[in-house]
Amino acid sequence: MASQTLLEVTRTGRCFLVGLNRPEKRNCVNSELARLLYSAFKQFEKDSESSVLVLHGRGGNFCSGFDLAEAAKFDEASLAPMGPSRLRLSKPSVAAISGYAVAGGLELALLCDLRVVEASATLGVFCRRFGVPLIDGGTVRLPALIGLSRALDLILTGRPVGAREAAEMGLANRVCPDGQALQTAVALAEEIASFPQACARADRASAVAAAYFNCGSSTNDRNNADGLLSRLAAEFTGGERVLAEAATGAAGFVRDGRGRGGRAEQPKLLRTEAKLLALTPTGTANRRRPLRLTAEAKLPSSVGINLETTRQLHRMSERKAVIKNADISTSRKDIAAYIKKEFDKKYNPTWHCIVGRNFGSYVTHETKHFIYFYLGQVAILLFKSG
Repeated sequence: MASQTLLEVTRTGRCFLVGLNRPEKRNCVNSELARLLYSAFKQFEKDSESSVLVLHGRGGNFCSGFDLAEAAKFDEASLAPMGPSRLRLSKPSVAAISGYAVAGGLELALLCDLRVVEASATLGVFCRRFGVPLIDGGTVRLPALIGLSRALDLILTGRPVGAREAAEMGLANRVCPDGQALQTAVALAEEIASFPQACARADRASAVAAAYFNCGSSTNDRNNADGLLSRLAAEFTGGERVLAEAATGAAGFVRDGRGRGGRAEQPKLLRTEAKLLALTPTGTANRRRPLRLTAEAKLPSSVGINLETTRQLHRMSERKAVIKNADISTSRKDIAAYIKKEFDKKYNPTWHCIVGRNFGSYVTHETKHFIYFYLGQVAILLFKSG
């Protein structure tokens, strides 16, 4: 599908309509659609003729979350996957929800001020079954909206929530008959747009600031609602730490449908021998240098990759004198692509590669499927799922 048709942006009177258009994928968001969504929300903010945004999905579903085919190959650059989720809008927005609004799709709905939900719609943190964290505002906005206890019920269980229950807990503002979410949301948006906007926006901003009053890290934060932004940043940092589990669960879904249709199965982790790969940069220090696979070391299958064995791996790599203090000018994305290519050639394509600054929190887990090593200041994590 061409990029220009992934998202439909139209204006009706004072209403700015944004329509997700991947119906064959239940409007799940890939990186291209995320960029388009972000641009559309920024366009709405700048458009002086538009007062209220209406977000909806084409083809019977609002949004089923982030595209797990891309989540299975996460790297640092692909995080913040849902596009506009960390924006702080200055104008009102309404979500028109039909079908599924789950996982990252629920987080997009939470980004909006109001939610119009069709009677047969389903909401929920369905990403729980895959081990994919909420990093698009779900853990921040949901407790502020419906309270901590109810929010944790949804976050920890990943259970589906129907329209009636969503309305009872304050997650849905209006429930409408099936097939009428968009027209009901537009009517609500037109009603809001008919009022004097300066006053409406000021009161809205004050209410948002009050809702996140305790989120700030300073008096200034609490005064201007930047506390919300700081909590969103903290949520993202926490999600980064479980990225390996997220990619493993996503890969299981893509490969064999694990977790599809509500089956909350635990990801199966292989108990396999750990391998240490050492890569040496070639060429001069002041140029982008290709990497060369130079060494390999094995650990017994009974050895878990925890923090202590990570230090052991690091010491082994230093003794080989092939990784120590390497000056890498190549981008982490290029390094990841190279390692994945070389590793697939040498072993098999079921390994996943993440390149980042620090994966220390991952290796405290007692699992047997990680490969973890350093290349200068770059940390590299390879992992395998069953």
